[in-house]
Amino acid sequence: MVADPRYAAMLPDLGRVVRRILDTLAWRPASLLVTDAKTKRKVRLRVGPVGLKAALQDDLSDGAAAAVLPAMIATLARGDSLLFTKRIERLYNTLGSGVSVMAIATDCASGGSPERIARALGEEKTALLGGMSNVFLKPAFCELVGNPDLGAAARTPLRRETPALFVTGELDGVTPPAQAEEVSRGFPNGVRLIAENGWHETLSASVVQDAVVDFFRGIDVRGRRLELAPTRFLSIDEAKAAVSKQTRGGK
Repeated sequence: MVADPRYAAMLPDLGRVVRRILDTLAWRPASLLVTDAKTKRKVRLRVGPVGLKAALQDDLSDGAAAAVLPAMIATLARGDSLLFTKRIERLYNTLGSGVSVMAIATDCASGGSPERIARALGEEKTALLGGMSNVFLKPAFCELVGNPDLGAAARTPLRRETPALFVTGELDGVTPPAQAEEVSRGFPNGVRLIAENGWHETLSASVVQDAVVDFFRGIDVRGRRLELAPTRFLSIDEAKAAVSKQTRGGK
């Protein structure tokens, strides 16, 4: 991001800027006026650091959303909350439409060993986003779906001789390449590929589709380079224009 000349001066240390904004929101939450998609009415929200963390965690797995992040952070740092308001409005309406109970149940069923949970809780104390990616694994959420943890036996590492193809996006913040590497150790006939510049969803890319098809055809795809176009970060003016266009289109 800082390699982009438009943001190199504004965001020379992205982590420090985000931490400063989070600290500010902690003692002075933002007062944002958003539109409820169902009622079309304006709703006043008080948004603290959790709101910003939730938006960032969500967008860091989506290339299209991430394209706006530098502009949102840069403007928010200087007191302009337009882009932040529109992002929170989208988050508000997404949560308002309901969450997938099945997805929560599936995540809670996977659970984690006491050691892994302790490690995660320890790391979130210093992590920039403070454990937001595990929000639906908190005890309160899992209690809502009956605490379906399948136990240690279900978390035993898989070992299979079956050929398997593991494809992950280089920038995937949900299932990063390290997780695929860990699972693939139990697949001696497995092939692991990383989609350069790829985010969470990479199957729509033609180079990834070609690799998948060739793999099922029995073609050796080991070492194949999967290069996707890098994300182009929008300038502040472009980001605001895009938001204005979306707002007009939603009326």
